[in-house]
Amino acid sequence: MLNGRPLTGDPNSILSQLSADNIENIEILTSPSSKYDADGLGGIINIKSKINNIDGNSLSLSINAGLPSIENYDNKKPQERYGISAVYNYRKNRLDLLVGFDYLRDDRSGQRIGYVNTLRNNTLSEFPSQGERSYNQSNYALNFSLNYKVSENGSFNVSAYKGQRYQARIADILYDQKRTLLNKDVLQPIDYFNDFLNNNLNSTNGQIINRQSVYNENLRIRNGDFSFISLDYTYNLKKIDAVIKMSSLFEWAQLGGPTDNFNYNNLSKTTLYQYQYNFNDNPLSASRLQLDFSKKIKNINFEAGLQQRYTTHPGDFTFQELDLAKNELYIVPEFTNRIDLKRQILSIYTQISGVSKKLQYTFGIRAENTDRVVDIKNPKNTFNFDTFNIFPNITLDYKILDEWNMKFGFNQRIQRNTTNMLTPFPEREHSETLEQGDAMLVPEYITNVEFTLQKKGKQNNFYTTLYNRKIRNVVNRVNTVFNDSILNRIYTNAGTATISGLEIGSSIKISKILKANLTTNIFNYSIKGSLFNEIISTSKWQYSINSSIDIVLPFGINSQFSINYLSRRITAQGIDSRFYTPNLSFTKTINNRISVFVNWINIDVGMFKTNEQAIDTWRQDFYTHTNYIHEVDIIKIGANYKFNQISNKFKKEEFGWQEF
Repeated sequence: MLNGRPLTGDPNSILSQLSADNIENIEILTSPSSKYDADGLGGIINIKSKINNIDGNSLSLSINAGLPSIENYDNKKPQERYGISAVYNYRKNRLDLLVGFDYLRDDRSGQRIGYVNTLRNNTLSEFPSQGERSYNQSNYALNFSLNYKVSENGSFNVSAYKGQRYQARIADILYDQKRTLLNKDVLQPIDYFNDFLNNNLNSTNGQIINRQSVYNENLRIRNGDFSFISLDYTYNLKKIDAVIKMSSLFEWAQLGGPTDNFNYNNLSKTTLYQYQYNFNDNPLSASRLQLDFSKKIKNINFEAGLQQRYTTHPGDFTFQELDLAKNELYIVPEFTNRIDLKRQILSIYTQISGVSKKLQYTFGIRAENTDRVVDIKNPKNTFNFDTFNIFPNITLDYKILDEWNMKFGFNQRIQRNTTNMLTPFPEREHSETLEQGDAMLVPEYITNVEFTLQKKGKQNNFYTTLYNRKIRNVVNRVNTVFNDSILNRIYTNAGTATISGLEIGSSIKISKILKANLTTNIFNYSIKGSLFNEIISTSKWQYSINSSIDIVLPFGINSQFSINYLSRRITAQGIDSRFYTPNLSFTKTINNRISVFVNWINIDVGMFKTNEQAIDTWRQDFYTHTNYIHEVDIIKIGANYKFNQISNKFKKEEFGWQEF
């Protein structure tokens, strides 16, 4: 959230518009209260920006650029990285006007190395692969905000946003395909994968039926055009010490884009085997109407509210294939269809919070009624999902000593399904995979319980948290065999996931120029349920480490080194490898108006496997291993100029980004 306003856009885009000098405080809500939407797996980060209370003009300008890629992975085109943003603020008496613009181009190089096998009727099909997997991406946004104090007690706000996002995923992969008729001693798919790893060859256990190279050029473009307008009115009832707020938001988004899929004989592309063209058009419209009331009753703050959210999100999916003999495109009915999704959420909440001696407390409850309708054109069918849910929350904070306090938190939340997850017909996005949702997929319901012991000192802070999170109807993206060389990737409810762990964190100010932060999280993750009539019961201890060191260098240069590490993690069908990203930044502020920075992102220097992750899934009839290698050693430089202080109370789109 930014100044208490929920944001669901791209965090990088939002944070890039905020300078560090403009941030007043960052509030961490690990157990959000009922007045906030119940959506989301965990807590809320609320960034509070400084508010300018001085009349006049303010201006902030920022530019940044990325140096040429150090590691290009032999991608066909060089990566481009640059951006510019500007925010103008005018304040006069009761008027606060804010206008902003930003543009960001942020390409990333990459590589994908994979192996897939399928086992059907004693026939083993193997297709190891390697090639480019890069992203060309850009976005721009125009922001407008007008706040006017109509009286001493009342004020209204009008905000508007217009933005576009573009992402082109390039996956140009060379496959070495081979089909083998196996001998009587048939092994498991994982054994054939291990044989491939050990010998760097496809299996020789049997008679080779056929073998060929296939070069797949795949370009998936995703376009997003977003706009919204919001109207808010706040009135202070000073006589009874209460506040009423009425707010509304209307959002529109045009989503979609084509996928081009070429299959050639080899890198020379002398023979075209297949061409497929996939296009989807997904306009979205959404609205939010909300009424909030709060009143102070002695030491107790009472809050209550009503909310309605309504979303419509249709989608037309057209899949065409080239008739090589006639040189004409024709419609493939199996992958051509239409979906219409409508969802209405009605909510009511109430909560009380206050302080009693050493105890701070919040008790709240939120009730939501959800009505979801999914219509499919072919075959014509309607899927209804109506549910009523209660989301309670409790937060207790007890001060033991001057610097020590204990916290207890309990809440229940919901993770709703996106339209992509609910689309029940297959969509072919690249050569080896079909992607398909489930119109009867149900949301994930999350129960969080946590207990924290915390110390806040002048030079250091420390906390330790015991927690348990249970996720009912956990959604996993799983694989089944579609044919010899294509897997069907399906979104499905896999059962119940339980996460129990201990998190320990500390912030230590060692000296005036040196500060260190360290957080370690050790947890057990387990899934129990069923997939395709097969029982799933798996668990594993896992951990993550997040740390940073801040050092003030000579000439007032602030530097920070950080590293985020995530251990191997289990899934319903396999395991994801470890993942880590080290980063280094330098910032210099001149005359409190100009700041310059240099960022070294995803440090690797050819010695590590930074920003790289392998994903393995398997069952009795397939094994898939995919290693995603994303760009490392990215160098960015930039500067920011600030004339006076910007109030920075922009709002962002709430619905469209999730579907993008």
